[in-house]
Amino acid sequence: MPQSSRRKANHTTFSRTSTALFALPEHAEGSWGDIKPRKFMIVGNWKSNGDSRFLDIFPNDILNIAEYNPNLMDVVVAPTDIHLKEALKNVKNNIKVAA
Repeated sequence: MPQSSRRKANHTTFSRTSTALFALPEHAEGSWGDIKPRKFMIVGNWKSNGDSRFLDIFPNDILNIAEYNPNLMDVVVAPTDIHLKEALKNVKNNIKVAA
């Protein structure tokens, strides 16, 4: 096998990687009481569910009227790729759209 072919094959081979964990000295960790409350994230994945009619109804009838505190949580919807643009148009500004 030519040298260039071997190099290419080696780049496509998957191998295990090792992870190093580091411990902090006890005084460096601080108190658990000092940690700010975490912001929750609620994510809904549409998978392949829904069509263009669903995109008109679901955001307006469900997502846009849901009440929550955006300072305490993020709400994210993940429609199929072909519905991304339409979903962005139909959801309120405080709801995020992901792919």
